[in-house]
Amino acid sequence: MDEILDVGTQLDLLVSIARAVAILVVGFIAARITVYLIGRTMTKRFSEQAVMITRKVVLYSGFLIVIMVVLADLGLNLSALLGALGIAGIAIGFAAQTSVSNVISGMFLISEKPFETGDIVRVGDNTGVVLSIDLLSIKIRSTTSTSGSRTRP
Repeated sequence: MDEILDVGTQLDLLVSIARAVAILVVGFIAARITVYLIGRTMTKRFSEQAVMITRKVVLYSGFLIVIMVVLADLGLNLSALLGALGIAGIAIGFAAQTSVSNVISGMFLISEKPFETGDIVRVGDNTGVVLSIDLLSIKIRSTTSTSGSRTRP
């Protein structure tokens, strides 16, 4: 009788794992398709940087939701996990104040568009072409020095 119970328990475990893998695969594919469609729709109306940031936010949010659904499906108590993540987020937020400030500055640069990718800018004595504008940095290829590409936070 114990062998039958063990086989039933093992079968339930295998079904749970298979369901979790299926949710992961379908969820990740759905997130990728959503990101593709959003990128395709936004490309005509918004700047390249806005499209890139939106795509990243949607992709990572989708992945996070899929992982939380899988963990809940496997029976993990998400309230304790979310509480611990909230406390960790506060600690990381205090430690990363400078980075958060840089991200906010990057958002202003992207939204106000003082310059765009491909523009020629002067930084101090150096002149260069803007390669990309990200949340944490602006990449400029210098045309006045031989040092190549520079990153300015």
